Formats: sequence, structure tokens, C-alpha cells
Amino acid sequence: MTKTEEMILSEIAKRGFFNIETCYGRGAGGGYGIRARNAMFKLEKIGLIKITHRESWQDCNRGYSRGGTIFLVELTENA
Repeated sequence: MTKTEEMILSEIAKRGFFNIETCYGRGAGGGYGIRARNAMFKLEKIGLIKITHRESWQDCNRGYSRGGTIFLVELTENA
């Protein structure tokens, strides 16, 4: 298990949930959250967590466009 996957599981154990935000695009703040998103999908695939909410967003300003997704995850009964 990777450090990112362990971090996601430990944060969920502490709070009962965890949110992961991804961002992509051009301009200041370019992109982030890809490693956590990939770890989240891997944990979901093996059945340890479930995605309970997903919300996409987009921001356009002076020719630059950024967007992303916010995921809310919780542990499953298998974890």
C-alpha cells in the first residue's frame, strides 16, 4: 500500500470521511490532486472505500480555464 493510500485511510478513520480535490488547467495553480485521485480510485476498486459525493467545477478568467472535481469518500463495511 502506498503512503497516499495509507494517508487517505487514516484520515477517513479519524473523521469518518475525507475529501479529495483535483484541479487541471492552465494559468496559476495549474494542476494538483492527481496522485490522491489515483489512490482513491485504487482503494475504491479493491472495495475499501466508496465515493459518496462527486462535484465538478470550472473557472474561466481572462483566457485561462481551470476545472476539477471534489470527491467525498467514506470507508465501506469491508474495511
